[in-house]
Amino acid sequence: MTQTQAHVDTEVSVIGAGPVGSLLSGILALNDIDVCIFDESVDVLEGPRAMAVNARAAQIFDVLDLKDGLLTASPSAFGHYGRQKVDLGCVDTPWPGMWPILQQALNQALIDWALEAGAQLVRGTRYLSSRMRPDGMVHAAFSGSLIKSSSSRILVGCDGEDSAVRLWTGMGQTAVAGERRFVTANVRAADMPTYRFEPFADGAVVSSGQIEDQLHRIMMHVPAAAPAITTARDVEIAWAQTTGAPLQGKVLSWGLQTDRRVVSDSFRDGEVVLAGDAAHSQLPVGGCSLNYGIEDAFNLAWRIKHTIDTGTSRLLDDYAAERKFAARRLHELVNTQVQELYETYLIDRGSAGTSSATGVQDPAAFLSGTDIDYSSCGTNTEKLLSPARVSLTHSQLLGLKDAQRSLQYSRIGSIDGSFRASPSLQKLRNIEQRSELHGPTSDQDFLLVRPDGYVLTNA
Repeated sequence: MTQTQAHVDTEVSVIGAGPVGSLLSGILALNDIDVCIFDESVDVLEGPRAMAVNARAAQIFDVLDLKDGLLTASPSAFGHYGRQKVDLGCVDTPWPGMWPILQQALNQALIDWALEAGAQLVRGTRYLSSRMRPDGMVHAAFSGSLIKSSSSRILVGCDGEDSAVRLWTGMGQTAVAGERRFVTANVRAADMPTYRFEPFADGAVVSSGQIEDQLHRIMMHVPAAAPAITTARDVEIAWAQTTGAPLQGKVLSWGLQTDRRVVSDSFRDGEVVLAGDAAHSQLPVGGCSLNYGIEDAFNLAWRIKHTIDTGTSRLLDDYAAERKFAARRLHELVNTQVQELYETYLIDRGSAGTSSATGVQDPAAFLSGTDIDYSSCGTNTEKLLSPARVSLTHSQLLGLKDAQRSLQYSRIGSIDGSFRASPSLQKLRNIEQRSELHGPTSDQDFLLVRPDGYVLTNA
């Protein structure tokens, strides 16, 4: 944006231009919400990050007409739950598998898309604080650029696991200290040995594989007590000490994480909301941090629009309830996998599903992002709409996609083939009550579908 003034007035301020903040901003801008993204960095962050998105993320990108441009490579038919190889082809979704795309490329594409949709972006701007003004607007203060403040109806913190928004608002966090380090690196090499969660001495676990021509990804789970890793040379030394062989290649980029787990005590404080790693962070097993962040954005976007359109914010509380439930479950399942990688807990591979002790009965659906059930959250919501639940005609599928893209609710008749969309649930239910409509109205005869694709109970 052109930085000609020190203050920005906007409907939504998004702190953080990562994939989550960019996706959320783009969806809002597509639906005529004035949104501005503020980011401390001057460019997309480099370093080895996620390499693929799951079926649920692919579905979201398809709804937004982004999938064909973003996910150009064929999906992998298999994933891994701990050491267990999982067939993803059996999941009830038209987008099965893990879809390859480097997170940096995805991030840049989403930023470009959001800007094209009408969002504004201010870089080199560090969030300092925020407060509620008497008029109900959120006032945010910044440093580091010409822009020093903003006012908005809603502010969303998408600023990572050390979120300044979470810290300043006092939403708090529940944290479990990390015991092990997770070292990742992209290595330029003609060839490298391939490891699949290979155990080595002193409790280290190594994975490695080729991600494109002469580009390899190495991942080392090494004890936190091992020597410090602060440079690319340290990565080479750690590889040699762990595997017993020198690293034959050049480290292009590297990153360091731990199995520390953090979940915010609250995902909402008034008109300030958290999403992505700002709300929940964990070891990114299977790209879960990226994929859950994408789901956060899609779950939140329609609620923000409804809040701005109606002036009521109850749906933001529902967002907080659902995504905190999902985050806590994710932490448990990631922790189970970490324990299994170090063989402190072994997953039962003798059954078709995973042992009930792990908390997931269908690892393929978990990895695909299609198994979350919000029915216990008190938000009158069931599971994600599934092709197995109701047979949709081609016109219904197109109508559903258009409704979700424009953040509308949908009513799908399963007997008369009817389809209706409405910006608000109340308007949709008013349509149901019109006397001239004689279609089915029982739970078995129609489905009410939220703008993010989850089925509402008809209560």
